[in-house]
Amino acid sequence: MSSPIDQFVCPQCNHEVREEWVSCPVCGLRLKPGGDLVPRAIAWAAVLASYVWGVTLLYRHDRDQALAFAVLVGLPLCYIFGKAVIFRIQGKPLTWKQLGRTSARTALVSLGLLIVAPVLLGLAVVLLLFVVCGGLMMTGQF
Repeated sequence: MSSPIDQFVCPQCNHEVREEWVSCPVCGLRLKPGGDLVPRAIAWAAVLASYVWGVTLLYRHDRDQALAFAVLVGLPLCYIFGKAVIFRIQGKPLTWKQLGRTSARTALVSLGLLIVAPVLLGLAVVLLLFVVCGGLMMTGQF
């Protein structure tokens, strides 16, 4: 149970808000200035620039490795960036802790897809070949 000191309400609509929210999700009133916007923007710019630089360097030496890196890192990066932007627009910016958790989960999912998806695709192709060959053997066309 939270005490009245821990509870915050929007001065315009009296909707309960959290201390770390920048604006009210109901009426949109700005609750506090977005003081960490510049450091976050610089951090995202550095991450995106290093991603583009890494893909470019890899592409010069090995095209396939660059494409694998671009997909393995780029898709999670787009997801995390999109989530951060959506939460910022809603007035509930991701904390550094939430951003770290989301990044770790997204990295694990992308690694899982990198390993599991080709195995499942290979098994599906082998199963399809067995079905096709079995069907041809049953009809006597093989």
